[in-house]
Amino acid sequence: MLIATALLACTPEVTPEAAVPAPRDHGLAFPLVVSDPEPAYGTPLQLDGYRVTVLALDAAPSFRVGAALYEPDRPNGRAVLMAHGHFAAGKSAPEAQELSHRLARRGVTVIAVDNPGMESWGGPERALHGLRGAVNRAWLAAAGTSALSLQLAALRSALDVLEARGFSSVSATGASGGAVLSFWLALEDERVESVVLAAVPDVPRRPDEGGCSCKVSPGWPGPDPTVVAELSVPSLWLSERPDAELEGLPATARWLHVPGPHSYTPAMQREALAFLGLEVGELVPTPALDLRSSGPGEARFHRELRDLPLVPATTWTPAPSSGEAYEVACEGDGATVLVVGGDSEDVAAVVSGGLRACSVTMDTSGYDADLTRGQVFVDRVAGAMADAATAEGAVAIWAVAGWWVPASAAGVPFVVRDPVATADELAPEQAWVQVPGLWWGVGEERLAHALATADAREPLLAALSSLARGVEHGP
Repeated sequence: MLIATALLACTPEVTPEAAVPAPRDHGLAFPLVVSDPEPAYGTPLQLDGYRVTVLALDAAPSFRVGAALYEPDRPNGRAVLMAHGHFAAGKSAPEAQELSHRLARRGVTVIAVDNPGMESWGGPERALHGLRGAVNRAWLAAAGTSALSLQLAALRSALDVLEARGFSSVSATGASGGAVLSFWLALEDERVESVVLAAVPDVPRRPDEGGCSCKVSPGWPGPDPTVVAELSVPSLWLSERPDAELEGLPATARWLHVPGPHSYTPAMQREALAFLGLEVGELVPTPALDLRSSGPGEARFHRELRDLPLVPATTWTPAPSSGEAYEVACEGDGATVLVVGGDSEDVAAVVSGGLRACSVTMDTSGYDADLTRGQVFVDRVAGAMADAATAEGAVAIWAVAGWWVPASAAGVPFVVRDPVATADELAPEQAWVQVPGLWWGVGEERLAHALATADAREPLLAALSSLARGVEHGP
């Protein structure tokens, strides 16, 4: 524990007021545990004083991610886990690869891990990052877990690889999003003995912050000093932003402003090497290897994130929220029917039946923030529909495709044309996929309360006309 001794020697004594709080559950344990953690290895590449081997390991049962293992010819008994940020090449990116080479040259065993959906197996069916990963992030939320939990599961599998080699305690590091992952890993796994957080953003991460909502922690929608204060292991925080020091840093933490771009810069790497008690010396150029792990174990991994056998612990209890913004445009006369998700032909069909058709539109973006706060975005959309129904005196809702989901919670009768029956049928911009438990049978139960047709409008129109007459004449 040389690191801890050196760092604590230059930090003030912890007072009772600054004592580290008792551990708490952050809700980041992934529900699927890997029972057979044996990775698949590629062919080692021998370099000057160490070798690099690409491998594939399971983040969840049969859900593989890529990794690269750096093994010194003369190991010094130390190990580091490298978590990359939102850099397109993942573990092959300079932000992850440069320091890994430099650590290995100094006798440190290193494992660098690809986040799920990055680099080697980065198709949209596995993506967690950016806009293309939004639906998958929402799917994990519907299953009662999170993108952050799955990424941490991948890192824990990498710790298993190191532990199998005799490393029961390791250091963790990464830049940007990799720093966020390293922070949470240190809180969640006692095998992490110290961390270096480079180009570190706010922690916990804001869902609307530049970067990726895949790093936000459910229940903590933004920076929280009490969470930062939980980090009891020695830590080095490196920021390129002046005056960005986080509140709540524990006595075992050191914050440094290192000017430069948002990256794991050479200047930050120097600080990391020194913090880890290693010789800094000259930072000679490092190889730029292609570390894609598409070969080892390729046949074993699930290609789609939705293949994971997740079983939600909770199901949706609608709680529509009032006051959400919406726009409405009405045509025709007679009893009012709201049209949501429909086209001009749907509006014309309603009007042709002697009814007043009011098309309702609303913003369906930005649901990552609701996930972080533990809220269901569909409740906001359902609330807007309920407000529109009240304002327009609507007797029913005409929903199309996936719009039946919020319509089912708006509190008025509804019919559905071309109903979406599975999450795979949803349009990418529809946030309904994140409704807890909906696509595990609950949706079928809710849809059973409405008249639905594959495409024909006539039966729906007849049902609405009958409903309107009943409302007009009373019981």
